[in-house]
Amino acid sequence: MPTLDMKLGVPLDQMSLVFFGSLALAVWLIYVFCQRKFAERSVTGSGDFIYQMLPRQLATHEEYSHGFLSLFPDRWLRSW
Repeated sequence: MPTLDMKLGVPLDQMSLVFFGSLALAVWLIYVFCQRKFAERSVTGSGDFIYQMLPRQLATHEEYSHGFLSLFPDRWLRSW
């Protein structure tokens, strides 16, 4: 049976630092130049049922934070 010399992933050598640095720079540039576009609302207020189910219509930021801060330790303790 023939074997294939396939290597998956990024080899960790001298060029890997350049690769990961370039990748981080690309993600940062996309974020900087598209930040204003990402902040725009995709849907404006309406009486549509789907709009009412969007997360920002269901709870405030503080309610989400409180829920996360109570859920995260609970999940961590249950993993033991």
